[in-house]
Amino acid sequence: MSTRNSPLKGTWSRYLPIVIAIIVVGVLLFFVITDLSSRVQSLENRITDLSVTDSGVNGLWLLAEVNDLQERLDFGIASFNSLISWTQFLGVMIAVVGAVVVLVGIRDSRKDHAELQQVIANAESRLADTQTRLFDAQSKLNEAQNKLTAAESTILAAKEKLTDVERLDAAVKASSEQANETLRRVDKMAADVASLREASAAAQIGQRQLALDNLREAIRLFEIALKHNSEDATLIYLWADAWLRLHGTQGAAQALERLENLHPAKVEYPSASALYAYAARLLGDQAEDEGSSKDVVRFYTISETIYRAVRRKNEFLLDSFGESVFGGLAGLYRRQAKTDETKRSVAIKAYEFCRTITPNSSYVLNNLALLQFCEDQAAAKKTFERCRQLAERKRGDIQNDYWAIFDSVTARIALGDEARSVMEDLKDAISLVRSRAEDDEPIRKFLSGLEELQCKPEPRALQEIMTFVRVQLDPRQAS
Repeated sequence: MSTRNSPLKGTWSRYLPIVIAIIVVGVLLFFVITDLSSRVQSLENRITDLSVTDSGVNGLWLLAEVNDLQERLDFGIASFNSLISWTQFLGVMIAVVGAVVVLVGIRDSRKDHAELQQVIANAESRLADTQTRLFDAQSKLNEAQNKLTAAESTILAAKEKLTDVERLDAAVKASSEQANETLRRVDKMAADVASLREASAAAQIGQRQLALDNLREAIRLFEIALKHNSEDATLIYLWADAWLRLHGTQGAAQALERLENLHPAKVEYPSASALYAYAARLLGDQAEDEGSSKDVVRFYTISETIYRAVRRKNEFLLDSFGESVFGGLAGLYRRQAKTDETKRSVAIKAYEFCRTITPNSSYVLNNLALLQFCEDQAAAKKTFERCRQLAERKRGDIQNDYWAIFDSVTARIALGDEARSVMEDLKDAISLVRSRAEDDEPIRKFLSGLEELQCKPEPRALQEIMTFVRVQLDPRQAS
């Protein structure tokens, strides 16, 4: 039998392409497995280097890559298992074919039989080698799969640690913000304490300046204190008191407006309520001078109502200069007495009440004596004598007190002193008014008091002194 017609060659030519394809596929899968093993090793190194300080994005990316390799490995393992099954099947087929060939080849020549055996041995060797490589690749894939599973666990653990770190970072930030807020509050408290200290110092010095009758400086200091504590009732009262003493009638409206916030009608702060009543009385005086009878009634009614309310609970109340606050009410009645004679006795009683509260006040005695002068000059002179003594004493205790000088000069004129004996003191008082007061209102009040002495018999120096004062107020009257 010739080789061309041999069954071995026909059978081999039929299965040879399949064997070659399996070998090629096995080789390709071997290289693919090798590449996967390299990538697994690289990923393992990166996982090892991964720490909790890595960002969440890197951890998620590595986890995605692990999942991708996991899918590829699963596919490779399935392919290898399939390929192994096919190689096993092909081995069986080749054995069967070999058996058939042996049976058929008995008739062939020894040479053909030897070639067939060689081919079969080579094929089996190659298949065995391929199968071995496939088993090795499967082992590597299984190992890689285990490493990837471990890497996945490591990444998940790293993510949990990263979450803990983020929570800790958030807690630290919250604590930092709370600490900063506490520091801001402490700084504000320190600033408030410093502000209160400045306000307290300004208020204390202002009170001292007020006691010294340095009204402008007292007002300046009280305004500094009010910038730091604008709702302080005592500061408002002290400012308004100094303001009214400096500006008199012209400053009454501003004082009234500021005192309004202290609810004077409720008498919750008696001193402030009494000062409010005094400011309302000054506005009534101003309205009377301007001929506004409606405003006169309105302001005088407010003033008298509040004075009476304060007196019911605080009849011994004194102002910042130690005078009875109800001298303002007595002054209201005294002014009304100029047009309503029935008010004279009311005014006298009001001043006598103040005298019981402050018996050593030249201010109260001067006004009381002026009311008495035209009715009972003997009683008035007795009161003026006491007034003169107290005024002289006050001048010695408090320098630059022009009101004490005016009280002394008024008493001496009423008691019959000559003009030249009082002229120097009078000039000193006028000079002090113009250096310390805001306008000539104190001089006009002094002149108003002298006008009440125009009763028979009239003091001999009265007209000369009144003329001198009028010229001081209006130099045009000198002619």
